[in-house]
Amino acid sequence: ARSPYTFGKALDLPTGAPREWLYVDFDKALPLIDRNATPLTRNRENDRRVKEEVLAGYAQLDLRGELAGMVVRGDAGVRVARTRTIATGAVVVGGVAQSVTFGRSYTDWLPSANLVFELAPRLQLRASANRNITRPTLTSLTPGGQVQVNTRTVSVGNPDLEPFRADSVDLALEFYPSRDGFFAVGPFYKRIDSFITNRTTEQAYAASGYPIAFLGNQQVARPEDIFFFTQPVNGPGTSLKGVEVIAQQAFTFLPGVLRHLGAIANYTYTSSDTDYALTATTSVRKPLVGLSKHSANATLYYETPVYGGRASINYRDRYLTAVPGANGNDIAGVNAATYVDASLFWNVTPRFTVTLEGVNLTNQAEDQFVDSSDRVSSYARSGRQLLAGIRWRM
Repeated sequence: ARSPYTFGKALDLPTGAPREWLYVDFDKALPLIDRNATPLTRNRENDRRVKEEVLAGYAQLDLRGELAGMVVRGDAGVRVARTRTIATGAVVVGGVAQSVTFGRSYTDWLPSANLVFELAPRLQLRASANRNITRPTLTSLTPGGQVQVNTRTVSVGNPDLEPFRADSVDLALEFYPSRDGFFAVGPFYKRIDSFITNRTTEQAYAASGYPIAFLGNQQVARPEDIFFFTQPVNGPGTSLKGVEVIAQQAFTFLPGVLRHLGAIANYTYTSSDTDYALTATTSVRKPLVGLSKHSANATLYYETPVYGGRASINYRDRYLTAVPGANGNDIAGVNAATYVDASLFWNVTPRFTVTLEGVNLTNQAEDQFVDSSDRVSSYARSGRQLLAGIRWRM
């Protein structure tokens, strides 16, 4: 069909430039197509379903009293959580997808305590201790995958994964020189029972919980034969320790318009090495994935009831994303980066506000690397973002 539109009508195009073209008239073409010629088929290999139910309850006691002449306040309590999961997935055996279902449940007691010791009118010590959990992702709990009877290999998820369990202790010495200022330094320690990592293990097929029927007539492999299972497992735990320094001050003591200035800054040092399993018998010790040893940020702001703005700088040290890395590399990670952001606001009326925000103003690149020799894996700049907005309060 000929396009009903003309192109470049008001552009003063040179003689001979195309102004019309042919296009497909879908209203006329679709009735001529046999839509059932290539019917859609269900790919059962990707079928998966995980249901997670959590029943929880807690008790808490608020505390206030005196100890050695100091006021002590805080709270203590415990949370009990019972988790039940039912995971269904498709396991491919001999090119045929077969459904399997696993179920399990576990109960966690999670105590917590927070205390504040008022050492002086402007000085206090804050202490807290708690136990918490982070459940596995639903994807990792899916039992689906591949069973290769001939090679005695199984690549599946793991519906028996335990959650991350961690015990944390935090201290913070806080000083309030005025109602507009705050300084604090606080060490912290965390013990993590286990991390989820991919590993290949050896075990008898019968001990895996997968149906014996997957072995067929058992002429190639028997239930008591050793199979190699590649799946996410609960690896060894680790400890994490560090210290955080925070400073916040509104410069209300300055004269004139400068009294609306203020600054916020913090720095965190964290140290943690853990053992990553390479095989069933070997491991390597590296920093914890996703953890930077040094991180810091600072913000300078100027705010009045009518208008204001903020400029921030954020630094994060390099960190690992995978141990081992892909394609035979021992590690993979992201190099250090510094980001600069800024924002402005103007309250035109008590209900109407105009905002302007700039993100990554220096166009900081994301520099990903592989291998301990720091070879470039990806180097990308996403560009600056400028965002304008209006807000109306009812």
